[in-house]
Amino acid sequence: DQTNGKTYEAGIESMPSESVCYPAKLSHGHIMNLIAKDPDFIWMPCIRWERQEDPGATNHYNCPIVMSYPQALELNVDELGHGTKVEFLDPFIPYDKKGELKRRLYELVSEQRERDAAEGRGRVRGPHITRAEVDEAVNYAWQADIDFHDAMHRKGDEALRWIEENHGHGIVLAGRPYHNDPEINHAIPELVHSFGFAVLTEDSVAHKMLPERPIRVVDQWMFHSRLYRAARFVASRNDLDLIQLFSFGCGLDALTTDQVQEILEASGKIYTMLKVDQVSNLGAARIRIRSLMAALKEQKEELEARAAAGEVHEIEPAGVRCADGTPERKRADDGDVPVYREAASSAFKKVRYTKEMQAEGYTILAPQMSPIHFELIEELLRNEGYNAVLLPSVDQGAVDMGLKYVNNDICYPSILVTGQIMEAVLSGKYDLTRTAVLITQTGGGCRATNYIALIRKALKDSGHPEVPVISLTAASGLDEDNPGFNVFKPSLLIKALYALLYGDLIMQLLYRVRPYETRPGSADELYERWMAQTKSVLLHASRSSFYKLCQQTIDAFEALPLTNDRSKPRVGVVGEILVKFHPTANNQVVRVIEQEGCEANVPGLVDFFLFGMTNAINMKEELGTKATSRFTHKAGIKLIEGFREPINQMLQKSSRFEPYPSVFELAEKAGQILSLCNTMGEGWLLTAEMCDLIETGTPNIVCCSPFACLPNHVVGKAVIKRLREMHPESNIVAVDYDPGASEVNQLNRIKLMISVAKENYRNARGEDFKLVNDDDPTVGGGEDYGIPLSDEQRARLEDIRARAAVD
Repeated sequence: DQTNGKTYEAGIESMPSESVCYPAKLSHGHIMNLIAKDPDFIWMPCIRWERQEDPGATNHYNCPIVMSYPQALELNVDELGHGTKVEFLDPFIPYDKKGELKRRLYELVSEQRERDAAEGRGRVRGPHITRAEVDEAVNYAWQADIDFHDAMHRKGDEALRWIEENHGHGIVLAGRPYHNDPEINHAIPELVHSFGFAVLTEDSVAHKMLPERPIRVVDQWMFHSRLYRAARFVASRNDLDLIQLFSFGCGLDALTTDQVQEILEASGKIYTMLKVDQVSNLGAARIRIRSLMAALKEQKEELEARAAAGEVHEIEPAGVRCADGTPERKRADDGDVPVYREAASSAFKKVRYTKEMQAEGYTILAPQMSPIHFELIEELLRNEGYNAVLLPSVDQGAVDMGLKYVNNDICYPSILVTGQIMEAVLSGKYDLTRTAVLITQTGGGCRATNYIALIRKALKDSGHPEVPVISLTAASGLDEDNPGFNVFKPSLLIKALYALLYGDLIMQLLYRVRPYETRPGSADELYERWMAQTKSVLLHASRSSFYKLCQQTIDAFEALPLTNDRSKPRVGVVGEILVKFHPTANNQVVRVIEQEGCEANVPGLVDFFLFGMTNAINMKEELGTKATSRFTHKAGIKLIEGFREPINQMLQKSSRFEPYPSVFELAEKAGQILSLCNTMGEGWLLTAEMCDLIETGTPNIVCCSPFACLPNHVVGKAVIKRLREMHPESNIVAVDYDPGASEVNQLNRIKLMISVAKENYRNARGEDFKLVNDDDPTVGGGEDYGIPLSDEQRARLEDIRARAAVD
């Protein structure tokens, strides 16, 4: 049924996240509306990629919410649960690849349907559907989609002709498909039309011309590609302007708004953005539109005067095409205001890091993300001849600087990363004529791929566009060639892997023993001692010397005197990668956990890289992937896990510490809850980490999410309900982090979770998960640590202490 205010209310009980966008919230109500109609099934597929309309775009992803939110609905709407009467089908389908789409739909509507019927699931019955029938249906639908877009383009051309013939003015009202819903757009199209404007959609004019490239942002989402083309076309006409609709909480559009504004304002156009949400008060929208009208009136009067004086003339439109593919032609120069105008270039020139810059010893600033791991990486880069400077932990100054230079609707990590860099750039400590910036870039559908674009904009806005920004990425197609920076050398990559493996190891060791240290501060002292030693060892480490270092480190932490070991509840920390690992980004969540009388358990960083390498393997069945990609990624995973296996064996033999699960074990756990095609951001890994923590003795979890982190609405908050159903002992709290978030509120939520954890621990709930080792020789105090030791145990302990240099 048509969306209305009651639609939202109908689904409010099943919404897992209060900060997700309004359209996503409305989908809960629409599902309830459909269930009330008692259909045989509900078809709501997950679509990772749209069909690529612009061959020059880097990628053609869907928004993470559009892609995955059907799975959030399945996990949280009770009426869609197992055994309910309405079957909910939310598979991932390869919508962008015709051949794969035929294969996948045949599996779903024929083979899977027949298996379900044989097992008594669902209500759909009937004759066998053949592959030929599926192929024919896909061909028909594919052509229907092409015909629809063609009709839309022709209607756009028709509207433009009407504007020209009637000397009118058009507004391209750019919104996402859901902005066609009157409940979401709050009648803004009608409002704009009531002011005398012709209203066009962005997809009715996006076919007219391509944007100049390179643009500043990474053009990787299909809707955004269309939006940039529409903006470029609007910039080339005197009789068009653009208004962009922005749904509150849409972090992706925090990127597009800046880019569209740059395209328009480079050509003297006025950019107008209207933010819409559940509230339908149009007072602010009216004010913005009236302001636009007043400015356009002044512009028109000036143009009319200049046209009458012969100062402006019709020009030949460059690169503009009609819906039928023919080029647009120059209009008659009759003394009226010209239709087409010169559009200034909005292409963004990237400053490359050259070999000459490297030879001159440029300082390379790198933002902090995970202090333990990055401290070691910094040493490796310096040893390779790069004058790398790892920026200090984030302070309030960095947050304020990020808010100054970054659209405040974007996610917290974007603000932190840009803020760290700009605080350093503007500090006066560095010669900016010999300074560069280094940033990682994944190439995935998360906004992290566009951190580099945000940094470049901030540098330009601050008056320092000449500072090169280096992309550290293994992804292709990003146009980020920097001849002076090359870390993809086998010897360096192996050392970097050593650094990450050791970072994970010492992080686990430190967090495991620090809550129980007999002498306060002894665990941190031991950590500092071994980190200092590791920095020198890693630079020239062989495989044998690296594993010797790992064993010595484990022995040292194994021998550290502890009191009442394993007497506290364990609390896991998962979430968005920067907020998870960066202490100041998560307001020292590990220290908070320890101060509240618990033990923190933080899954490692290496798993994030392994997770990224599994995509081609895990998505094969649902979306189809290349065999070459699967082969190379399997080889990479085997290599990394092969390097980690000796460390796992050491941990297995220890009495205090635990080995790491393989990435495929984690994938299997996540696959019980959602599709492994959920790969944007931390993707299914976040879900898997929560599963693994619960199943290995850490049922209490803090899920750290930046406010408006789109993927984590699904793989984080949306899975909590299902995890509680699967594991009644689980005790999970989702905490949002944002510059405007209340630290007191965050702390109170964590403390409440910890109070429940302590109560559960006292009541011996989840006793099967309590880790106990009665033979631990370091429990208690005194010479024998509170228990009688055998001669063999005492000799083993003395040997460990001697090798670890522990008094």
